[in-house]
Amino acid sequence: MASEAGFQDLLHLLLKRQGWYGDVLEQVRFFLDRHYTETVTVDYLAGMAGMSRYYFMRSYKERYGQSVMEYLTEIRMNKAKQLMEEGTVLREITESVGYKDPQYFSSQFSKFTGMSPSTYVANRKERVAAYSWPNIGHLLSLQIIPYAAPIDQSWADEYRRKYSFDIKVPLSHDYDFNRQALWRARPDKIIALEEMIPDEEKARLQLIAPTLFLPWHSANWRVHLQMTAKFLNREAEAEKWLVHYDEQAAAVRMKVPPDFREGAWLILTFCPRGIKIWAEELVQFCTTISSFPALKALNRSNLQYLQRSGSWSDLMQM
Repeated sequence: MASEAGFQDLLHLLLKRQGWYGDVLEQVRFFLDRHYTETVTVDYLAGMAGMSRYYFMRSYKERYGQSVMEYLTEIRMNKAKQLMEEGTVLREITESVGYKDPQYFSSQFSKFTGMSPSTYVANRKERVAAYSWPNIGHLLSLQIIPYAAPIDQSWADEYRRKYSFDIKVPLSHDYDFNRQALWRARPDKIIALEEMIPDEEKARLQLIAPTLFLPWHSANWRVHLQMTAKFLNREAEAEKWLVHYDEQAAAVRMKVPPDFREGAWLILTFCPRGIKIWAEELVQFCTTISSFPALKALNRSNLQYLQRSGSWSDLMQM
């Protein structure tokens, strides 16, 4: 078994260097784009690619940052969203995107988007712009997908996959570009960060639509969510989300060994491009292992949390 795994690793490296496996994987994606309504298995796709199941799954995720079945689900859900916009009934949507049971489709849709199909349709009636990236999370917690938002950050890959269909107006980091885009789109409301926008630009945004500016430095994330909910008349949704969050947080705390409950924590996620560092203010900071020599010796497969007594910025100096 060990020798077989070693051979697979060697084969993977050789084919990767030759660029052969990239063309094959593109053909698989091309097939899924056109046959997403059919019953498709990993074994079938691996056979199409001429690879073993293990090598195919590993190669696909390494190249695209998601599993092949996650990509299939993404195609189906985006098509389902399109049909919802057209007013198609649930049963017809279910059959049109490759599912047989409307209830199962609804559960998959809820898992993918974070809301049921009926909630999705109802909440799309109000077009809300998230001017800055933290505002995306505020809206999603209230089960609102922004009509306009910035999704050009590297950490926003998951947002992009799940919500690129819904975000009709991509925003950037340029004030003039954003203002012109929002002026053309005419959203119902805009949510932004107080300290991130000059006063003269705030005044221009308020001419486009009612705008909420959240105090980024003087209030915490709970206050931001509550202020957003009040602005959108979604206080009940915010309270429900906060209760659920507190319950989940309490459950996680019970699983943490007593010796690790004191001090500050640095939470890391290892990804193909490097390391994601999760922090309260930055949410995610993505970098590479080479940026931090002290991390090179860490075991990727075992390390989930790194306990430190200082702040995340201490790591930047390592």
